Amino acid sequence: MPSQRTKLPPSRRLRGPDSDRILAIWNPMSSRGPGDPSMLGERDSPDPSARDVFGPYEKLLADGWRLSSVSAVLRDPDGEASVVLCVNLDRTPLEQAAAILFAFGAPSVARPEALFEQDWNERVQHIVGT
Repeated sequence: MPSQRTKLPPSRRLRGPDSDRILAIWNPMSSRGPGDPSMLGERDSPDPSARDVFGPYEKLLADGWRLSSVSAVLRDPDGEASVVLCVNLDRTPLEQAAAILFAFGAPSVARPEALFEQDWNERVQHIVGT
């Protein structure tokens, strides 16, 4: 179960594909910051013919928080990878909204007949509909 945390706007990071370092970060969801290893791994610049957008995919933080992430390789005018932009979104509010909508769309409590015993139109609709 994730620890309690304040809901934040999406976190955004710019990572240098050649330097393997975080160049900038906005609304961090972890203690990492500019200059820290980007964790992209040591490799050559992304292949110019490869896909440039990855995701959305799931990420899990150390405290159990689930994120949806999208990463995009941004290229210079010559087609060389310039930076990798990563956007992380806290999924908790979306999952809570989905649970509410699911519960509302699939009622699990019996219909309260006391509310409908005098409503002949509702009774007819209920009988015809079953």
